[in-house]
Amino acid sequence: LETEQRAINQSITSGRCLPNHRINHIAFISCTMVNAKNTKNNNNKAGPWVDEDRVKTMQEPLPLIDEYDKRLAVRDLIRKHRSKLDEMKQKVQDLQPKLYDPTKHDDLWMLRYYLSQKSILKAAKAASSFLEFRHERQLDLTDIRGDPPGPQCSHPHVAKFFDCLDDDDEGNNDGMILTMPDPLRGTIIFMRMCHIPQSKLQSVISLEEWPLWYLLEWQFQMLDCVTRRTGRLTKGVRILDFSEYRLSQNHRPFMTRCSEWGKQTQDQYPQSLSAVYMVNAPALIQGTFQFLKNLIPKRFVEKFAILSLKNSHNDQKVLSQYIARKHLPEKYGGTFSTWPYPRHCDTTQSVVDSTGKLQEIKKTNTDSTANSSIILSEQDQAQQDYYMYSTMTQQKLSSYILCGGEITCCSYYEP
Repeated sequence: LETEQRAINQSITSGRCLPNHRINHIAFISCTMVNAKNTKNNNNKAGPWVDEDRVKTMQEPLPLIDEYDKRLAVRDLIRKHRSKLDEMKQKVQDLQPKLYDPTKHDDLWMLRYYLSQKSILKAAKAASSFLEFRHERQLDLTDIRGDPPGPQCSHPHVAKFFDCLDDDDEGNNDGMILTMPDPLRGTIIFMRMCHIPQSKLQSVISLEEWPLWYLLEWQFQMLDCVTRRTGRLTKGVRILDFSEYRLSQNHRPFMTRCSEWGKQTQDQYPQSLSAVYMVNAPALIQGTFQFLKNLIPKRFVEKFAILSLKNSHNDQKVLSQYIARKHLPEKYGGTFSTWPYPRHCDTTQSVVDSTGKLQEIKKTNTDSTANSSIILSEQDQAQQDYYMYSTMTQQKLSSYILCGGEITCCSYYEP
């Protein structure tokens, strides 16, 4: 980090800008150091992304957002399965006496596995396997919410994956967009299937470089945070757009790899996915889906559905369980006009509040080394939640954290 700081000082003196990959590397190192320190000082938390001030909502969940919101209260689920969870904890402790920590792996952590497996023994084995998976990758030490999967992700395998995706006619990388438009709801993944070159991904990215685990981990941390913040079991949803997709793009080895990864991860990130909705799917694609059912895990197949968002009011109501119409792109029957959809924590986008409108920003002018702040107008309860943004300029690298309607900036020189 000191080496990179000297590089920044030299670039400022000479008037040169550091390349983006150097900026991303600095941010990654800084976040890792902060996360390691926070984890050492907060060993009683389920993860560095957990906000202790929000734990009370686990006992008293926030009200449902609207009539379409069907999320269950974590408090009620834990009470219902209390005896099963206690028995499961004991089995996990027997299987992983060194990795299991009751202060980290709490009732919510166990609940996800039990709800997915419906069996104490199977749930305990799945949880035990996940403990090993997280220990090997040191996932409990790192908060990656502010480094979402995308072209600008600091993880090289993730950035390489997104670089392989095809752009649209205007040069936008919209093959896969991970976002969370409402801080009190789950993650949304938009996928333009015609811009996902299956054959290219299969040949360019090795199995060791396959970044699915990072995508799932980012989603897990986001959903776990929202679940603890609202007190309601929150899951994500994926929208697969098959417009302009050709069957010739199907690449069976790629599908097989995805199937193998799906089988490996289905027990590692339980209760993270509500549904996968296919839109603009022609008849041939629907027939192909019947074939894919034999390759995809059964529990995953049950989450699939084909929707006609433009023509069916009922289908729009189904999707309203996860994303409000004001956040849904116009092309899918919503009122949100921007496409490509803003990625979560995208540094190239303006701050958007939970109403889908750009917030008015009043920025305090400061020099390159002083702290600054951005004041956002308080429009609704969502602004009381935490966001992370990052901004990159020639003179400073800053991280912004929104808390209670205010973003305080910790400059790179005075963290």
